[in-house]
Amino acid sequence: MAAAKDGESKGLNLTFVSNFFAAQIDANELIEYSLLAEWHRAGRADQIKAALIAELVETKDIRTNASCRDNTAKAVRENLDQRHLGTVLAIALDRAMEANCSGTTAGKEIERPNDISLARP
Repeated sequence: MAAAKDGESKGLNLTFVSNFFAAQIDANELIEYSLLAEWHRAGRADQIKAALIAELVETKDIRTNASCRDNTAKAVRENLDQRHLGTVLAIALDRAMEANCSGTTAGKEIERPNDISLARP
């Protein structure tokens, strides 16, 4: 709704902008559900979840460290350089890693900026 109102404030039709962004979200969900269904059919969804949880547990101290964002950006860049992912997958990796350094330390929430790109300067 915020995007629709922003578009409307710039002279665009509210309904048009709302429908445009709804289509973007629908397309994203289609890809997401397709991949998830593929992982379930292959019996890998639970394995992927378990591996991600194990990795989060193993990296808890690293992820709450003050240098986490810089280290994550470096790791993402190295991964992208090695794997030669296309632009869409590179953006998806950036997006997936945005929350990597979020968490709590000593009961205090660690904040992260809302608009970041880890892999790119």
